[in-house]
Amino acid sequence: MSIQERYIFFDEPTHKYTDQYGNNYTSVSTCVHKFVPAFKRDYWAKKKAAEFGTSENSIKAQWKHVNEHSVNNGNKKHNALETAIKSTSKFHKAVNIININNVIRCYSVFDLVANSEIGEMSLEAFYNKIGHKYPLIYRTIEYYVSKGYKIYSEINVYDPINLISGTIDVLLVKGTNFIIIDWKTNRNEIKFESGYYKKDKETNELTDQWIRSRQYMLYPIDNLENCTGTHYTLQLSMYARLVELFGYTPQLILLFHIRDAYINNQYGMPRKDKTGLYIVDPSKPEYVQHHIIPYLRDDVDKIRENIGRNAIVQTQQKFIM
Repeated sequence: MSIQERYIFFDEPTHKYTDQYGNNYTSVSTCVHKFVPAFKRDYWAKKKAAEFGTSENSIKAQWKHVNEHSVNNGNKKHNALETAIKSTSKFHKAVNIININNVIRCYSVFDLVANSEIGEMSLEAFYNKIGHKYPLIYRTIEYYVSKGYKIYSEINVYDPINLISGTIDVLLVKGTNFIIIDWKTNRNEIKFESGYYKKDKETNELTDQWIRSRQYMLYPIDNLENCTGTHYTLQLSMYARLVELFGYTPQLILLFHIRDAYINNQYGMPRKDKTGLYIVDPSKPEYVQHHIIPYLRDDVDKIRENIGRNAIVQTQQKFIM
């Protein structure tokens, strides 16, 4: 399959992708979220309020507080990593900066196909900016560079037929083979099965007892369990599938989970303060866990087909380049 060139633009405030024809693309993360069952907020707030002898509003307020803190903390870390990794590569030279309504054109896999010499990352600079802080990530990238892979950062991928687009943190390329590396900053462990850790009703602290729930994603991927691990696996598999459309062959997908060190409770789980936030241990640095992600090619093709049913593709030039 031959993918045609598209100039993809990304608007940061709205997190939306468009192309030069005015087509609106669904982001990869949004594609995945469309198949996640809705959280029954009122039901669970009522259940938890009764369980812990408090009001539903207080439960919801705590959820909001924890979520906002987690999102802000995660965004701060990810943005710092993104900024650092862009500065280690020839990213700014690779991107054709076309200022149309203050939206900057992305550097895409199509550009990589056209000229693989542009945008390659410096391993030494990567170490100085990020690698010294996260040795596991650095050693992994260093290993593949020694095997002949080139490193590229913040690479856009797109499907111009089903109108799907996203951005890969790190793409390693050797000939037509590629490896995807992504990182997440969740406060919680990334689990690859649905469930939850039971709480101590007296203290509201997490215990080490895992309760399997066997909840599933929505049709047509209802064969997959609904959990954070599945969400990320689908996201990274979609990235891989979109790169594959340009004639490349996937070799490996790696996910690095960058975590804060927390003060543990009596169960060996993160201790929480009165507002529900985990208490960070200032005496310990962040640490990294890695996951080898399976390539769910068939499942993401189902998602592509489903999203594509509502895609109305425009091919008449809208912007003058």
